[in-house]
Amino acid sequence: MNDSRIKILSLLVLALQAGKQVMLGQGIRPSDYHPMVDGMKDDEVSQFLANVKMVIDKSADIMPQHEQFIAKHCAAAPAI
Repeated sequence: MNDSRIKILSLLVLALQAGKQVMLGQGIRPSDYHPMVDGMKDDEVSQFLANVKMVIDKSADIMPQHEQFIAKHCAAAPAI
């Protein structure tokens, strides 16, 4: 699997996370894993997951801390 394909798959996995979280929140649980995994070699799966982790780590590194986000986007108005 070439590097660009892994990057595209990593981004796809991240894009699908929101939908998966909604379904899990509604009590919808998967009955099995995706059979595509059976077609991947162990080292491909490991590389894929390492790239997903790298994308998540990089995203988290550039995000503001919680307090900074609240202060910028949802700070309460001063009391009168």
